[in-house]
Amino acid sequence: MKTFYIIALILFINFGAKLSFSQVLFDENFNYPAGDSIGAHGWNWNTGTTNTILVTAPGLSYSGYPLSGIGNSCRLRNNGNDAYKGFTADSIGAIYFSFMVKVDSAKSAGDYFAALIPPTSTTLYTARFYAKDSLGGLAFGLSKSTAGAGGIFYTGGNYTLGTTYVVVIKYIFNTGSTTDDVMNVYIFSAGLPATEPVSPTIGPVTGTAN
Repeated sequence: MKTFYIIALILFINFGAKLSFSQVLFDENFNYPAGDSIGAHGWNWNTGTTNTILVTAPGLSYSGYPLSGIGNSCRLRNNGNDAYKGFTADSIGAIYFSFMVKVDSAKSAGDYFAALIPPTSTTLYTARFYAKDSLGGLAFGLSKSTAGAGGIFYTGGNYTLGTTYVVVIKYIFNTGSTTDDVMNVYIFSAGLPATEPVSPTIGPVTGTAN
């Protein structure tokens, strides 16, 4: 068994469960009163409590996504801290980490706002998911670990600020090593497919980092 934590950093995100064809291991709809700190609802602060992450109304909506329109959301800024919440998964096969996201503004340098971390470290983030401004458009990115440990792989700037997307991060456990896991990202702007697409939007992202 492997425990993962979900960590939230920057922008505007509403975490959801895995897609409906998967067993749900973690479900967070931020179905709490607007204005509450998420620290009051099971999230643990990782970098102090300055500019804490607050529940924001309304939540996000996306046609066809099982958790659309349930609960509220969190508005994440680039001057706050990060928080994490744990769940346990079998370290075989793959897990799917999905969420709705709407980006109102992004830095040209880009930064990550969602990731997974193992139970042994609160700094060793993996499957880091990024957003950045790309000549007025929006680009999303993925890295296995830090940018310096393998690079960030970005889409083109063909996404739009103020639009709700569904992001699915597929984390694939490989046996025989602690550093050979693989991850893919699927990004949807309308509807959801009945089966997993043959080609991911980003990936496969590999490397020897943890």
